[in-house]
Amino acid sequence: GLGRMAASPMRLQSAARQWADTGRLPDSQLSAIRFEVDRLLEETSNRRPRPAVALDRRRRLAGRLAAMTVFGRADHFTLDPQPPPGALYVVGPPSAPEPDEPGQPVTPAEYEEVLGTGLFDAAADATVGFRHKQYAEFLAAEYVTTRRITRPQLPALLGMHDNGAIPGPLTGAAAWLAALSPDLASDFAAANADRLAQAAVELPSPGLRASVVSGILARAAAQDIDTLPGQDL
Repeated sequence: GLGRMAASPMRLQSAARQWADTGRLPDSQLSAIRFEVDRLLEETSNRRPRPAVALDRRRRLAGRLAAMTVFGRADHFTLDPQPPPGALYVVGPPSAPEPDEPGQPVTPAEYEEVLGTGLFDAAADATVGFRHKQYAEFLAAEYVTTRRITRPQLPALLGMHDNGAIPGPLTGAAAWLAALSPDLASDFAAANADRLAQAAVELPSPGLRASVVSGILARAAAQDIDTLPGQDL
C-alpha cells in the first residue's frame, strides 16, 4: 500500500522514521509528506534552536513562503536587504495576518524562525532555500487550498496556456493540488495528463486517475505525445 513511496528512497526513509517514531506506517503519500514536513519544522540542533512559534503556525508560514517561491518563481530567501537575483528579503514578505488568525500580523522574526528550521538548507550567496523542491510544491499547494482558491483563479495561478497546458516548473504544484483537491484539477487533468503521470505525486481520486489515463491514451492515439519512460503507449 505504499504506492509511489516505494520508488523514492527519500519517501522510504521517511516511512521508516515514521514507523520508528509512531509504530505506524503512513497510509498514503499525503500523510507521509505531512509527517516529513512537521518533523523538519520541529528539527533542532545547536545551530537551530527550537522555535518559539507554535507548530501549526510554523506550518502555515512555511506554506506562505512556499507559495511565494513556487508561484512567484523565487528560489531562496535572505536576510540581506539587497538580495541577489532570485532571492527574497526575509523582511519583504507580507505581514498581513492569515485569514484564520485575524489581528495577528506575521513578523520578520517569525519568518526568520521558520527559515531556521530543518525544512530549509543553506545555499549560495548567504541564502536559504527549501531542502527539497517537493516540500515547497506540496506546501504551496496546501496553502492555496486552505485559502480556498477557486477554479476560475487556477489559470492565472498556474500560468495556464490557452490550451490548458501548465508550464513545466508548476507541474509539481499542480499535481499536489490535484491530490489535495481533485475537484480543482478536473479542469486541467486531461490537458496535462502526461506531466501529471510523471510528477511522482499519487492521485488518491480514482476519477482523476482515470482522467489522466484517458488523456494519455488519447494523445498517444493521436501521436501527439513524447514517449514516457516505463509506459508502453
